[in-house]
Amino acid sequence: MDLRGDYLAAALELEAPPATVGCESCKHSFFEYRCQDCFPCAFICRSCCLKNHRNQPFHKIEKWNGKCFIPADLLSLGLVLHLGHQGNICPAPNSEKARAALRIIHPSGVHIRHVQYCECKDAPNRAVQLFRHRLFPATFEKPETAFTFSVLDHFYIDAMECKTSASSFFTKLKRLTSNAFPQDVPVSLFSSNANAKLSILILRIEAETSCESLDNGVTCRLESGLDGDIPPMDPQATETLLFSAPPALSLE
Repeated sequence: MDLRGDYLAAALELEAPPATVGCESCKHSFFEYRCQDCFPCAFICRSCCLKNHRNQPFHKIEKWNGKCFIPADLLSLGLVLHLGHQGNICPAPNSEKARAALRIIHPSGVHIRHVQYCECKDAPNRAVQLFRHRLFPATFEKPETAFTFSVLDHFYIDAMECKTSASSFFTKLKRLTSNAFPQDVPVSLFSSNANAKLSILILRIEAETSCESLDNGVTCRLESGLDGDIPPMDPQATETLLFSAPPALSLE
């Protein structure tokens, strides 16, 4: 039985607009967006799109331009990630001054999001606030880049099972962000060699560079550095970290 025609027709239907122009969520406004990651894929208006993705900030959305669906981003809709207070706005006076752009590396790609830090009197520093929301900051002072715990887990499994290097893994993330133009993906605020720095940072998070061997359960001495992107540690002060790393993983 030849089902190619049926599958082709179903695939083309996925790119067509809905029969009705109303938002399938609020039933009041016209639809503008759809999400590739939500299930089921609903055709919704701008306000409903923001509301639905308050707790799903890394989903990929598309906008209907009257002829077809084109890639869009939650950043352009005005999505803000509020840290602390269960995702609500910080009640501290002038808390909006603590809003900053943050580049977040996630398994779905590289995202830029506005982050509203908590400015309450007893609030921890920004790096700790990010860590409490499962975001590993690339720097501990004025972080501008962070890695989700999920992407670190993905890299660790890829390195163990597929022997994926940090550079290849980050190239994959850029492809997931923009398969047509990966070279245009804004990866860092650091410098022109940002790819190498972020790749090395991913690698250091999972396996510190001062390991003498890569046997499972090895004890490593932590050292700092990366051209000042991470505050240097006192060379006399050492800490230990137990971790499991694949024997074939190269740290050179």
